[in-house]
Amino acid sequence: MERIRSRGAVRRLFSAFTIEGALPEPGVKIVADEKEVGEITSSAILPLPGGDRPVALGYLRREGAGKDLRAGATKLKTAALPIS
Repeated sequence: MERIRSRGAVRRLFSAFTIEGALPEPGVKIVADEKEVGEITSSAILPLPGGDRPVALGYLRREGAGKDLRAGATKLKTAALPIS
């Protein structure tokens, strides 16, 4: 907390992602415009009433928000929590 207060900003946000493609492994880097902007911490297929949904969690730097995101060959989109 002291580091955040003294430096004035949080550079990374904990984010949820919907997935198009294979589930990315934990530790895979998130890339936007050929620049590393984050990292996947976990991924799973959620059994939801509307059908199974592949999702991932991870950290995303602010400059990656709103851009086309990839984790390896997998396409990502940021999603609001809780995922439904």
